[in-house]
Amino acid sequence: MEGSYRVYSLLDSINKKFGPHDFGRLCQIFLGVTFKNMGYTISLFQLSGRPDMIIVKNNNGFCIEVKAPTCTEVTLKKEDIDGVRNQGYPPVICVNTYPEVKPIWLFLDANRMKAGTFRSSSLEKYHLKQIQDEINKVFPKILEKYHENSLNGVDSLRRILDEL
Repeated sequence: MEGSYRVYSLLDSINKKFGPHDFGRLCQIFLGVTFKNMGYTISLFQLSGRPDMIIVKNNNGFCIEVKAPTCTEVTLKKEDIDGVRNQGYPPVICVNTYPEVKPIWLFLDANRMKAGTFRSSSLEKYHLKQIQDEINKVFPKILEKYHENSLNGVDSLRRILDEL
């Protein structure tokens, strides 16, 4: 419980300092840093455009669109879903559940999804449980480690990602 509230507290401080746009960008970079710490190579990483990232480890990978809303619902556009399909890797929509009190990353099978606005609790049927569980074990440590850097802005945290 304490750890998950800590994740909320750290994410909340980032959102309060930067607002929704840069909050989303910082969450995306934090996710990239988490993947790199888990031994993934990031073959594509972009803060605008689709997909947001393509990650690979041991010839397995994912094509990812990241969503980090600052409200209790997430909107997925047709372009978000189509943008991760047919890229050579399983298409995934990653949604951070902040501002829930116990925020986690949801990993969702984009092949099974349609555009729309969703509460995170309604997305469970699309979960890719194994990778989701792995990320949510590592992400809090990465958030804790690089939180101070993130308070210096997107460029500061992006430099860390690029140097890993």
